[in-house]
Amino acid sequence: MEVRAYDPWGNFCLSIIKVNVKSETPAQLSPFEIGIITIISIIGGIGVIGIILFLFRKKRPTSL
Repeated sequence: MEVRAYDPWGNFCLSIIKVNVKSETPAQLSPFEIGIITIISIIGGIGVIGIILFLFRKKRPTSL
């Protein structure tokens, strides 16, 4: 799956997520695995937001 975030100036941030299905039965995740997935998701979301904010501030003219 490919995810893109665009800003008004045509710049974008791209992320590719690879999903492998090993079986048709529901996955049984341990609490440790759920914690790791949550932490990675939060860090990834903060990273994307940080990139978008950086691009917005970079394009906006600064005045003193």
